[in-house]
Amino acid sequence: MLATATLFLAMMVPLVWSPGPNNVMCATVGAKQGVKESVPFILGLNVPIFVYALLTGFGLAALLNSIPRLAPVLTLLGALYVVFLGVKLLRASSGGNADDVQYGFRSGLVISSLNVKVVAVLVAMYSQFANDDRYFSFVLAVSFVLVCVVGHLLWNAIGRVSSQVIKNEKFLRIQNRFYGALLAGVGIWMFLSAWNTSVAEP
Repeated sequence: MLATATLFLAMMVPLVWSPGPNNVMCATVGAKQGVKESVPFILGLNVPIFVYALLTGFGLAALLNSIPRLAPVLTLLGALYVVFLGVKLLRASSGGNADDVQYGFRSGLVISSLNVKVVAVLVAMYSQFANDDRYFSFVLAVSFVLVCVVGHLLWNAIGRVSSQVIKNEKFLRIQNRFYGALLAGVGIWMFLSAWNTSVAEP
């Protein structure tokens, strides 16, 4: 049991905690709203991850393989939404009040629902810990979400600390522009990646 848990953490932590759309968003929201106010966003982010984890254990990967164009289309939509949030933050920081841009449960839900690349990580996870027991699949899904939640909270806290280190209006404007540009960049990268995948499909 201990060996399985160690292998699980050694495999999942680098995959889940590395920079990506969800983690970048957590840092952005943490910098803007603080950790406490970010909880609804993080909850929204992890509900679809839990659903995807359960469904992958029960055959979602086979469904996506049978409809090869579904995953890229969902990723394209998710990419466009991330770009939209980035541009919204950029515009707010350059013209209006960046604090007007709030990220709650719905934003997290949409971003995570359309980020089907998480299924690739889940397929890798289930392939290493294959077991026909439904209870085991449920425990694995819960464990995966817990790793995600901890990673999201860490990125969120990093974003918050960075905004608290220098409480300077000019610095905060630069930070908002940085996160806005980073979000837009991640969204564009997601879009191009999904577009290339969809074009490559026969």
